[in-house]
Amino acid sequence: MKKFLFTLIVFLVGVPVFASAEAVPCSQEKITAILTPATESAQGILVDCKLTLTSSDSITKRIVVQGAEANGTVISCNGATISPAYGINAIVVASRQTANSTQVPPIGKWSPPYDVRVTGCKVTGSIVVAGVPNLNAPGDFYNSSRLEGHTKRVQDAAPSKIVFDSLTITANGDSALYVAPGSTKVTLSNSRLRGYSSIGPAVYLDAETAYNVIQNNTFETDTLSRETMSIDGSAYNEIIGNYFAKLDKGGIFLYRNCGEGGVIRHQTPNHNQIINNMFYYDIFDGSKPSIHIDSRMGNRSYCDLDAGYLFGSSVSDLDYAIDTVVIKNRIYKFEPSTMIWTHGSPADIRLNETVPAGTIQPKRTSQ
Repeated sequence: MKKFLFTLIVFLVGVPVFASAEAVPCSQEKITAILTPATESAQGILVDCKLTLTSSDSITKRIVVQGAEANGTVISCNGATISPAYGINAIVVASRQTANSTQVPPIGKWSPPYDVRVTGCKVTGSIVVAGVPNLNAPGDFYNSSRLEGHTKRVQDAAPSKIVFDSLTITANGDSALYVAPGSTKVTLSNSRLRGYSSIGPAVYLDAETAYNVIQNNTFETDTLSRETMSIDGSAYNEIIGNYFAKLDKGGIFLYRNCGEGGVIRHQTPNHNQIINNMFYYDIFDGSKPSIHIDSRMGNRSYCDLDAGYLFGSSVSDLDYAIDTVVIKNRIYKFEPSTMIWTHGSPADIRLNETVPAGTIQPKRTSQ
């Protein structure tokens, strides 16, 4: 679980709502404000319009797309650069709280953005999609997790149908893309992920997220301490047609991070599809798997912190990565039987193959 985005979200609570059915083109005044260099007192800027940039444009502010008033926002970079001068979050798509927590619902009321599209950008830093903040400590998200219906509540409060296409993302310390709890239908496609992350994986699909698509991307991010992609209590995702390199810490891991901070994880990492990907290895001994189904199985010291309830990870610390589909993936120089690990959950694993060392094969994209 990540923690770096919450200060930003809390800071933006209370921004006035200007509801619109569809985003309109950004005014020249807004474009000028977006392109004006960031300062300590103006580190980010809200964008809720259709923004078209050119390849010579450079943005040093954090781009924030927040609340339902930003529905339909389109950011077409056409090669422009987004590189924040302050912090590591370059683009944040986030819900906005409209009412404080009550008994029903325990998370309060939230206004999530929907149908947002970002294309053609050169991004330095992290992209975050977030709804109700999970502080891994007592609070609204924590309280919600102790009641039935938690997954639906946080999904209803989180962004949905968010598309990032044809980006170059150069991570500079943390995940290139973090899909925070509850977010659904987030797509990352036709993009290249570079740079390094000393904290998290290149892509993190966090608890209670679902129906996300990671398709036709090239992963070259150095993840110094984590696997390249985490599917943590996230369900019904499609990981298709990607090229993975720099895999010394592992490729795609599926698990449920039971009990962290006392928060109950309700959803299991079920019905995920990993199809037609290429896992490339150069100087590596094969000690970490390309795909690891049920990678934790309660093997964390904090798993018992959510004990005492009759649902989710409070009942069982196991991952239950059931009905994972692993088909037609190619693994350079290693046998699939040694690089696809599982711990017993039902899975469809077949038609995966070895690419012999020294063989050059083009990347197969999916349609």
